[in-house]
Amino acid sequence: MPTLGGDPVKLKVSPNTPNGRVLKVKGKGVSSAKGDGDLLAKVEILVPAHVSDKAAKALQEFDDLLPKEDPRQDLLNKAGLL
Repeated sequence: MPTLGGDPVKLKVSPNTPNGRVLKVKGKGVSSAKGDGDLLAKVEILVPAHVSDKAAKALQEFDDLLPKEDPRQDLLNKAGLL
């Protein structure tokens, strides 16, 4: 990833990192009298607009192997609504 200083840095993105997550790179942001700030990098997951039939079938097979869960369930439990 490019930085403001020009030297690129590598970011490790963990598996299951959600779209929109913001990662912080300490000391690679804007410099000021107080020191160097942090650079914030937002994860953006791009989905292809067109997928071949073979790829679509592979994705469907992959989806069939995933556990069926409701991502909102945990939120509702934490809120005490269930």
